Amino acid sequence: MFMSAADDDTLEVYCIDTETGVFNWRRTMNDIPGSPEKWPDVTRDTGYAAATMATDGQNVFVLFATGDIACLDFDGNRRWAKNIGVPDNHYGHSSSLIIYQNLLLIQYDQNSGGRLIALKTVSGDLAYDTFRDVQISWSSPILVTREKRTEVVLNSNPFVISYDAQTGH
Repeated sequence: MFMSAADDDTLEVYCIDTETGVFNWRRTMNDIPGSPEKWPDVTRDTGYAAATMATDGQNVFVLFATGDIACLDFDGNRRWAKNIGVPDNHYGHSSSLIIYQNLLLIQYDQNSGGRLIALKTVSGDLAYDTFRDVQISWSSPILVTREKRTEVVLNSNPFVISYDAQTGH
């Protein structure tokens, strides 16, 4: 089982054996390139590690309220890490990550409008970054397969919007 955790000084990822409860590994994620010197203020009930992690079956992906995002393999080795910007968010970021094929999809809604960000799972390189004219939200995306395409559906104020998961349109 993979979990993320954080306090006012440290961002971490854990791998726990579900049969024994023993930690297989624990990784500190405080040295991510572009990470902000001053962390955002978040509420104590949300914290810095509210977003649910995602996996593609070979890697695990984590996002923190600092905008730090990383990919680790199942042995805890870092494949890539970067900062996608500190969200302008008074509550803390909590939208869960989701994988579609070779893309890591991120609903990054904030006070200054939203974004649907897709990063390539292998490299962390940007695949697309779609601006969303919405108000702040903390919902998580879902994938819906229709006749000709898979859509990522995002809920926010005042809309529920569907995007092509492969292109962001």
